Amino acid sequence: MEKAVAQGCVQSAGILSKLLCNVGTPGVPQDLPRALKYATMAAAAGVEDASATVALIQLNTSKGQGPKDQVQAVLSVLKAATEGSMEAQLQIGKLFAQGEGVKQSWARAAQWWEKAALQEDPTAAGLLAGLFMDGKGVGQDCAAAVKWWLAADSRLHSPVARLISERDKDSIVSAQCYLGMAYGNGAGVPRDSAKALEWYTKAAAGGSDEAKLQIAQHFGKDSETDQKRLVEMHRAAANRGDPHGMLNLANAYAHGNGVAQDQSLAVSWLHKTAAQVVAAAKPWLKSQRSLHLPAWSLITLQTSYNYIPS
Repeated sequence: MEKAVAQGCVQSAGILSKLLCNVGTPGVPQDLPRALKYATMAAAAGVEDASATVALIQLNTSKGQGPKDQVQAVLSVLKAATEGSMEAQLQIGKLFAQGEGVKQSWARAAQWWEKAALQEDPTAAGLLAGLFMDGKGVGQDCAAAVKWWLAADSRLHSPVARLISERDKDSIVSAQCYLGMAYGNGAGVPRDSAKALEWYTKAAAGGSDEAKLQIAQHFGKDSETDQKRLVEMHRAAANRGDPHGMLNLANAYAHGNGVAQDQSLAVSWLHKTAAQVVAAAKPWLKSQRSLHLPAWSLITLQTSYNYIPS
């Protein structure tokens, strides 16, 4: 593609700048200085969305620089978002969610993520779904959350599905897993075990460990061997610091599923789950893909407190 740029193809310069921006582009390591060079070239030639790419690169590289540079970078991204850049809309939403360079506002984050989601950005759709599930910046609405998770998944079936980035693939898999939870718990949709399994299976095929655990726990066989294998899966997840794994292990000890029943160990793992959720709250708020995860953990945690015998 660099040969095409050398021959004067400015469209190739625009495409190459985006490839160099992304982390995880197969065979293309991230290189922001080169990305800025090609994006600037494309923008000067009037290539669509190239100015937005320049603004996003400047935002990324302005961190650690002076306040004026950061403010100017934010304003450039905001301008690009206002002009309709989907990527800029996603990023400006994240800035409002994190209060980075702007006053923190979940409502403004929701507005910008909705704009990006309406342009079929699966990451924005997933983040917006999380806000509806949590009731942050919008009224809590489980049905709306399901709607946007479905929108994220639909990106797989679009004519340009082959162009989906690794980040967006992760967002889609996460949405599929949450759809499994929604159908499994009757949150925003009627409870439907068959559909829950269908969505968990899709997420598991995409690499979701949580979906694999849900399938094993709720749809596996009931033999003692299967239960013991499931407990070891939960224990491995718990030892990695996964709050869902900790919670599932607590329930296993509480009810003697696959292990000897032990209420003290059940309560111990439950307290570890609570501590993990609280300790991880701040990093999660800054995460691009797990912004909505704490609410699900807390909901599950509350259910488990009621579920585990005292």
